[in-house]
Amino acid sequence: MEACTAVEKELDKVFEKFRDLDKENQRKVEEIINKIEEYVATLNDSDGDGQISAAKAVKIMELLAEARAIATKASTGHRELHSTVSKVGKAIDKNFAADYSVAALNPDFATSERDAKLVNEVICRHFYRTGLPELGALLVQSAQLENTESVVEPYMVINSIVEALRRRDLGPALSWAEQRTDQLHQIGSFLLFRLQKLQYTTLLQQGRVKEGILYARLHFGRVLQAYIDREEIHSQLVGEVRSLMGALAYVHVGLEKSPYAPLTSDSLWIEICDLFTRDACALLGLSVDSPLLVVVNAGAKAVPLLMNMKQVMQQRQVGGMWSSNDDLPIEIDVDREFRFHSVFACPILKQQATEQNPPVRLVCGHCISKDALHKLSHGNKLKCPYCPMEMNTADVKQIFF
Repeated sequence: MEACTAVEKELDKVFEKFRDLDKENQRKVEEIINKIEEYVATLNDSDGDGQISAAKAVKIMELLAEARAIATKASTGHRELHSTVSKVGKAIDKNFAADYSVAALNPDFATSERDAKLVNEVICRHFYRTGLPELGALLVQSAQLENTESVVEPYMVINSIVEALRRRDLGPALSWAEQRTDQLHQIGSFLLFRLQKLQYTTLLQQGRVKEGILYARLHFGRVLQAYIDREEIHSQLVGEVRSLMGALAYVHVGLEKSPYAPLTSDSLWIEICDLFTRDACALLGLSVDSPLLVVVNAGAKAVPLLMNMKQVMQQRQVGGMWSSNDDLPIEIDVDREFRFHSVFACPILKQQATEQNPPVRLVCGHCISKDALHKLSHGNKLKCPYCPMEMNTADVKQIFF
């Protein structure tokens, strides 16, 4: 982030200088144009015999010289701008590495046909997931990928429905959700009810009050009946339905000007797009975010630290300390959005736990790694490194997250 900020500062300097230069050039050009136009007007108004006097010739030469001076100054300013632009390139070279392969144990990844095919499949899925089917189809053709139809079809369906929601067309989403009512209910999703709320308020906004009432009678009763055995949720839904019915009293003045104006907010359409994407992905067993995007964003945070670490390890000639693909030489703190499972780092060995080196719980309640347990134990006896309790190693339990 600091590297991006440094480059951004240099870019701001370029834009600022360009704006100042452009403003100054515009002012000078307009001034000389006005002077020339004024002098031409005086020449046209004069009653001469068409001959240019020595004084007039001198004035014309002065105006030409001033115009040339403005052009020369603009050219000089343009050259100075080039030097400012070049500093951006230097800032990029200074703050960003040109070769990131030093941060990987296997820099030759994706050189084999199998790895290259895997990378292409990941990129292809990303295109379909993010609503770029044309690019996805082009990559399938150029990379000669096979059996992609079954993989990309769920993404195509989700993207088409989300696109319809952005156009405020609830039909496809309602049809999709109604066909999966039981499945949505099992995962605790209120997607169908949210869609029906939007459909109801849309009918009221369009002045179709009778249709809105019939729609509410037909659908909201089913929703309340589905949660009749869950008192807390049922009570909440009853309150929402009552609020929706109360909106009928303000249809004649317009919901936008009533206490029920939040029901017409544009933000509800953005929220329903996000809710549909999240619940549809959960129902189909897909991740909400593109795996490729997650990897790139997480890598952007991790790679700079790994490169610094690799450089220090090379300087101290301890490169052999990092020889496993399963773990990293240091713990990298990423944002919560990139945490998908529990992680345990041994407080003794400062290593992340793995399947071969799982975390264990001591009798006293403290947790260490299995390797640390072997190093600290003497025969069958072990003393906790954090408290004075002694125990038998047979009493230690492995922890499963």
